[in-house]
Amino acid sequence: MLIYERPDLGDVNAITRMYETYLNEGPSIRDYVREGLENEGLVSIKCVDTDTGELVGIIGSRPGLEFTYPHPELEEEIRKRWGPDGIYSSDVMIVNPDYRHRGVAKELTLRLREGLITRGASCIAMELWIRPDGEIPALHPVHYLGEPTVVTISRDFYKDLARYGLSCPECGSDCHCGAMIAVIDFRGAWSKEAAYEGTT
Repeated sequence: MLIYERPDLGDVNAITRMYETYLNEGPSIRDYVREGLENEGLVSIKCVDTDTGELVGIIGSRPGLEFTYPHPELEEEIRKRWGPDGIYSSDVMIVNPDYRHRGVAKELTLRLREGLITRGASCIAMELWIRPDGEIPALHPVHYLGEPTVVTISRDFYKDLARYGLSCPECGSDCHCGAMIAVIDFRGAWSKEAAYEGTT
């Protein structure tokens, strides 16, 4: 059975492994995960398979505006367009590939939206990874958060990853991945039924 609940400090190791396997690897990742779990403003949900005890999915968002590493001009553009208050940043969205197509990403994303709105978030800035082959793994489930407004698509968004002590699971320290930066504003009307009518 799959259950959904808030992660806690006991999940540091499991979440760190997921980061290092699917997102970024580096000596600062464990501290970053711990810092997030200790952040009172964090909105995060985990999915656990109770049959195995395994963490199979995690999603989270932190208050403020930040990316994997700083992009000051982009951050300023977002603050100007959406205002400085109530901004959250996507932190993580990972589902173990063995559990894909079972509704885990959808459930995590819908619960994140509900949690962010309950916290009074005005919008969320999303950093959507673009693999070297052009695939954007998180693009589909993001629509369960709301209608994204694309700010920019940067094919070399992670070019300086190694300067921050991080490496990419696909490229290593010489990262050639890009990112789509999008913002979802929670202040407008939105219907998940309308957005995904006829989809599974």
